[in-house]
Amino acid sequence: MIEIIKHGNFKKGTAKCPNCGCEFSFDERDVDHAWRTDTGRYLNDASLPCPECRVTVENLEWDEEMSETDWTFENDDIVIPIWIARDKWRDIDGYLHIFGKKPQRLVSETWGGDCGPIVASIPENWFPEIIWEDEPVEAELTIKRK
Repeated sequence: MIEIIKHGNFKKGTAKCPNCGCEFSFDERDVDHAWRTDTGRYLNDASLPCPECRVTVENLEWDEEMSETDWTFENDDIVIPIWIARDKWRDIDGYLHIFGKKPQRLVSETWGGDCGPIVASIPENWFPEIIWEDEPVEAELTIKRK
Protein backbone atom coordinates (compact mmCIF):
# COMPACT_ATOMS: atom_id res chain seq x y z
CA MET A 1 0.00 0.00 0.00
CA ILE A 2 1.30 3.47 -0.87
CA GLU A 3 1.23 5.96 1.98
CA ILE A 4 2.02 9.68 1.73
CA ILE A 5 4.74 10.59 4.23
CA LYS A 6 4.92 14.27 3.36
CA HIS A 7 2.62 16.09 0.95
CA GLY A 8 4.13 17.80 -2.09
CA ASN A 9 4.65 21.51 -2.49
CA PHE A 10 1.79 22.43 -4.77
CA LYS A 11 0.64 26.04 -4.88
CA LYS A 12 -2.54 26.40 -2.86
CA GLY A 13 -5.43 28.81 -2.81
CA THR A 14 -8.87 29.51 -1.43
CA ALA A 15 -12.18 30.55 -2.92
CA LYS A 16 -15.68 31.48 -1.82
CA CYS A 17 -18.73 30.55 -3.84
CA PRO A 18 -20.88 33.57 -4.75
CA ASN A 19 -23.97 31.35 -4.89
CA CYS A 20 -24.02 29.28 -1.68
CA GLY A 21 -21.21 30.90 0.34
CA CYS A 22 -19.11 27.71 0.55
CA GLU A 23 -15.45 28.46 1.30
CA PHE A 24 -13.00 25.87 0.01
CA SER A 25 -9.33 25.31 -0.65
CA PHE A 26 -7.68 23.94 -3.77
CA ASP A 27 -4.23 23.51 -5.24
CA GLU A 28 -2.72 23.95 -8.68
CA ARG A 29 -3.55 20.34 -9.61
CA ASP A 30 -7.24 21.26 -9.48
CA VAL A 31 -6.92 23.80 -12.30
CA ASP A 32 -5.37 23.67 -15.75
CA HIS A 33 -1.90 24.93 -16.55
CA ALA A 34 -1.11 28.63 -16.14
CA TRP A 35 -1.60 29.36 -19.85
CA ARG A 36 -4.34 27.53 -21.67
CA THR A 37 -3.82 27.60 -25.41
CA ASP A 38 -7.45 26.62 -26.03
CA THR A 39 -8.94 29.64 -24.22
CA GLY A 40 -5.96 32.00 -24.03
CA ARG A 41 -6.51 32.44 -20.28
CA TYR A 42 -3.93 32.61 -17.52
CA LEU A 43 -4.09 30.46 -14.39
CA ASN A 44 -5.09 33.42 -12.22
CA ASP A 45 -8.16 33.82 -14.46
CA ALA A 46 -9.07 30.17 -14.02
CA SER A 47 -12.27 29.00 -12.40
CA LEU A 48 -13.42 25.95 -10.48
CA PRO A 49 -16.84 24.47 -9.78
CA CYS A 50 -18.06 24.94 -6.19
CA PRO A 51 -17.73 21.54 -4.44
CA GLU A 52 -21.22 21.96 -2.91
CA CYS A 53 -23.51 23.59 -5.49
CA ARG A 54 -21.31 23.19 -8.64
CA VAL A 55 -21.68 26.89 -9.65
CA THR A 56 -18.56 28.22 -11.39
CA VAL A 57 -16.33 30.16 -8.97
CA GLU A 58 -13.97 32.72 -10.48
CA ASN A 59 -11.45 35.14 -8.92
CA LEU A 60 -9.43 32.41 -7.23
CA GLU A 61 -7.07 33.61 -4.51
CA TRP A 62 -3.60 32.04 -4.41
CA ASP A 63 -1.77 31.74 -1.09
CA GLU A 64 1.60 32.73 -2.50
CA GLU A 65 2.68 34.72 -5.50
CA MET A 66 6.10 35.54 -6.85
CA SER A 67 7.17 38.40 -4.69
CA GLU A 68 7.98 41.75 -6.22
CA THR A 69 11.00 41.72 -3.91
CA ASP A 70 12.53 39.18 -6.31
CA TRP A 71 12.48 41.83 -9.02
CA THR A 72 15.19 44.40 -9.65
CA PHE A 73 14.81 47.82 -11.18
CA GLU A 74 17.39 49.13 -13.62
CA ASN A 75 16.56 52.66 -14.70
CA ASP A 76 12.89 52.36 -15.66
CA ASP A 77 13.23 48.68 -16.62
CA ILE A 78 11.98 45.82 -14.45
CA VAL A 79 14.16 42.69 -14.38
CA ILE A 80 12.45 39.49 -13.20
CA PRO A 81 14.37 36.25 -12.55
CA ILE A 82 12.83 33.31 -14.43
CA TRP A 83 13.52 29.67 -15.25
CA ILE A 84 12.91 28.10 -18.68
CA ALA A 85 12.25 24.35 -19.06
CA ARG A 86 10.90 22.07 -21.78
CA ASP A 87 8.34 19.33 -21.18
CA LYS A 88 8.45 15.96 -22.90
CA TRP A 89 5.45 14.99 -25.01
CA ARG A 90 5.01 11.58 -26.64
CA ASP A 91 8.77 10.86 -26.54
CA ILE A 92 9.67 14.16 -28.21
CA ASP A 93 10.65 17.51 -26.78
CA GLY A 94 7.44 19.39 -26.15
CA TYR A 95 6.24 22.68 -24.75
CA LEU A 96 8.59 25.34 -23.45
CA HIS A 97 7.53 27.03 -20.20
CA ILE A 98 8.64 29.96 -18.06
CA PHE A 99 8.54 29.60 -14.26
CA GLY A 100 9.04 32.18 -11.51
CA LYS A 101 11.10 29.74 -9.42
CA LYS A 102 13.27 26.75 -10.36
CA PRO A 103 10.97 23.81 -11.20
CA GLN A 104 11.62 20.13 -10.47
CA ARG A 105 11.35 17.31 -13.01
CA LEU A 106 8.18 15.27 -12.38
CA VAL A 107 7.52 11.64 -13.31
CA SER A 108 4.71 12.86 -15.57
CA GLU A 109 7.46 14.23 -17.86
CA THR A 110 6.55 17.79 -17.00
CA TRP A 111 8.00 20.37 -14.62
CA GLY A 112 6.51 21.48 -11.32
CA GLY A 113 6.99 21.17 -7.57
CA ASP A 114 7.62 24.16 -5.34
CA CYS A 115 8.07 26.56 -8.26
CA GLY A 116 4.56 27.96 -8.41
CA PRO A 117 2.50 27.71 -11.59
CA ILE A 118 3.79 28.09 -15.11
CA VAL A 119 4.17 31.83 -15.71
CA ALA A 120 3.80 31.46 -19.47
CA SER A 121 4.22 28.99 -22.30
CA ILE A 122 6.36 30.18 -25.17
CA PRO A 123 6.64 28.97 -28.77
CA GLU A 124 8.19 25.52 -29.06
CA ASN A 125 10.70 26.68 -31.69
CA TRP A 126 12.28 29.22 -29.33
CA PHE A 127 15.46 28.03 -27.61
CA PRO A 128 15.79 24.78 -29.63
CA GLU A 129 18.95 24.02 -27.66
CA ILE A 130 16.84 23.42 -24.52
CA ILE A 131 15.67 19.79 -24.45
CA TRP A 132 13.75 17.69 -21.92
CA GLU A 133 16.89 16.04 -20.59
CA ASP A 134 18.40 19.45 -19.65
CA GLU A 135 18.06 21.06 -16.26
CA PRO A 136 15.95 24.25 -16.21
CA VAL A 137 17.80 27.29 -17.53
CA GLU A 138 18.04 30.37 -15.33
CA ALA A 139 17.31 33.60 -17.20
CA GLU A 140 15.96 37.12 -16.75
CA LEU A 141 12.87 38.71 -18.20
CA THR A 142 13.33 42.43 -18.76
CA ILE A 143 10.30 44.66 -19.12
CA LYS A 144 11.18 47.94 -20.85
CA ARG A 145 9.01 51.01 -20.95
CA LYS A 146 8.19 52.29 -24.42
